Amino acid sequence: MARKVGIIIEQKTITFADMTDTAGGYQLAKVLSVPMPSPNFYDSIDKAPTEELVKERNIIRDTLTKEGLADREAYFVIPDYLGSMQILNLPIITDKEIVSAIELQADEFIPYPLSKASYDYQIIASDKPKNAMSVLVLVSLQDVIKGIENFILDIGLYPTSLESASSSLFKLLFHKNHLPLKEFVVLMNMEDRSTQISVVNTK
Repeated sequence: MARKVGIIIEQKTITFADMTDTAGGYQLAKVLSVPMPSPNFYDSIDKAPTEELVKERNIIRDTLTKEGLADREAYFVIPDYLGSMQILNLPIITDKEIVSAIELQADEFIPYPLSKASYDYQIIASDKPKNAMSVLVLVSLQDVIKGIENFILDIGLYPTSLESASSSLFKLLFHKNHLPLKEFVVLMNMEDRSTQISVVNTK
């Protein structure tokens, strides 16, 4: 069972979750919150860190080492306003074909040139008899993602997964081990800069 670290950065705090990846889902061991002395973390994430920010990252790295959370894979959750999220309904195809499908439909949900975008995807549903699959795509600016990855590496962790707040909230609420609510659910995530409203088919 692999132990990982989940990360959520808000305006004033950064929260780390000590998680174990099991067959039944993630098991949470402990949660650690660290104050963020520098405000507006995401507003400066695509810029070179100042001397103050380097010291701040060193303090966070030392704290993670003391708490036994260093040198692990990290799952990072970004605010919804930093990315675009889309579900593509496709026939069952290969990973290479999924990438091509994303690029072909990019103009429909990516608000900037594809050359400036960084995206990740996950197959969230597959129906072989109907030859159908649903693919969740998360897109953000390359400079923002690169800055986040550098931050995670600077504090002694290894970035392996990136999600939006809404997609991670969906997984938490509607995990296969939890009881579903209705066939269609409206999921609303209200943040300080944006509100994401999603209509989710839980079947």
